[in-house]
Amino acid sequence: MDTVKDIRTQDPISRILAIKMTKINPFGTNASSERLYSRVERLVMGVHVLTSHVAESEHSRNRARELGVSLLSNALALRNEMRAPESIVFQGLLASLREMSSLMNVLCASGFISPQNANAMIEAIDDAGAFLIAAQRSPLSERVIAEHIRVTDKHENHKGQTIKDNHDFARASSLSVTNQKEYIADSSSRSERVLNVVGTGSLMSIKDIRAHLPEYSEKMIQRELIALIANAKVKKIGLKRWSRYSCV
Repeated sequence: MDTVKDIRTQDPISRILAIKMTKINPFGTNASSERLYSRVERLVMGVHVLTSHVAESEHSRNRARELGVSLLSNALALRNEMRAPESIVFQGLLASLREMSSLMNVLCASGFISPQNANAMIEAIDDAGAFLIAAQRSPLSERVIAEHIRVTDKHENHKGQTIKDNHDFARASSLSVTNQKEYIADSSSRSERVLNVVGTGSLMSIKDIRAHLPEYSEKMIQRELIALIANAKVKKIGLKRWSRYSCV
């Protein structure tokens, strides 16, 4: 660990990467894909830090770095195929994560990295894989958001109020991707977001839900779940840390 700490402290590139955040966003409204990419990016950075002192002639070291680069490419390409389990990119990314986990074991068994660092990396790799599978059916994995927009001529509704003919449609169509994201976010409550995540079809813990909604604390998510349970929209299975949630 001291070696890793020294590398992080002395290497100016690592310090820059730790504090600089890119403003480039190719993911659109696909929040799950963006979060998956961030996880993979941190994984690859960790692999490079841990293997920086391993001899370049070591095959497992070179393969881990090479695989890391391909992980980044596949995670970025997956932004258009997040909801498609039959996707070659989807399956390839899962396989690559499994291979990276094996490489960490090999490097550990060879004495190049400590068991503690290997376990930490493997846990992060497993976490990324679990997030990928959970995000597969999440509405947060969509790049295109379809909204119900009523397009009519000017008519009188049953209350005698004039309906605007195409104003709402024109307004929605003219929004940029960024504005659409803000428009959707502003119109959605915390409960709706939590319900969307829970509605993926699998039992989820509070930590699983927070992985999709990092802007909310676990206590905040727990409060929303209590309200959703009271409204019979979510059901709870298990107690305390073994609690799992799903839609009714």
